[in-house]
Amino acid sequence: EYETQEGGAFKLKDFYKELAAAYGFGARFDFTYFILRVDMGVKAYDPALVGGEKWRFRSLNWKDDFAFHFAVGYPF
Repeated sequence: EYETQEGGAFKLKDFYKELAAAYGFGARFDFTYFILRVDMGVKAYDPALVGGEKWRFRSLNWKDDFAFHFAVGYPF
């Protein structure tokens, strides 16, 4: 238990409730000496929120729920 963080303890029986989910798409460009990757994603399920707000389909906020990534090289 963490005294300063309510609900901060890891419990295996509740672990599945704390997994987030997202969806999106991306592209990878393979060049001779390097790889460029771009992808976009949107939250589908946010376990940090309460009640029906956890499912982001109902009240999608593009400012908070959308992410764009640009990278050079492979993910690690």
